[in-house]
Amino acid sequence: MRIFTVFYEDQLGIAVKDFGPHTLLLQCLADRTGGAYFDLGREVVAVPKKGNNKLLACLRGEDCRRAIHRGPACAVFDEDKVRKMLALPATACKSAALAALREGAEEPLAIILLERNVETLVRACLEALCEPAPPDLHKHEVRDRALNRLACGGSPDQRRRVLVACPSFARLVNAVAAALEPA
Repeated sequence: MRIFTVFYEDQLGIAVKDFGPHTLLLQCLADRTGGAYFDLGREVVAVPKKGNNKLLACLRGEDCRRAIHRGPACAVFDEDKVRKMLALPATACKSAALAALREGAEEPLAIILLERNVETLVRACLEALCEPAPPDLHKHEVRDRALNRLACGGSPDQRRRVLVACPSFARLVNAVAAALEPA
């Protein structure tokens, strides 16, 4: 079995199984493909890296090389901090940021820039659930609770609304779904 590895910029909460961005990804994949959530969890693995700098170093190192050897891989960065990390002007286009991220990275590797940051995704999830956004939205416990609530208790229609509101997360779902399709 090929393993699809998703490297995330975000910090891990309590356990990988409760990592909100990945839980939501798996449920969106289950909605789209008709696959079982738990089966998809064996095929699509989360590797949180605790920050853009650690994720960038990972993409140029042994962890990424091993992951790509097992199957497709993808890296998910928060777009709002990438240009500063790469010493690019704040006005640099997304293509320039992606090109700089690819320099020295293992190939083939998909790179997704979450529009603004993961908090944008959390806000969209809370809107879909008709819940107010708490002031401590940036905390990983709050993020995971909200994303897991939509993944586990929300409807496919609510998750589709989130994909429309967050096209960058939809690109992640599409990239993983395409890689999982039988050859």
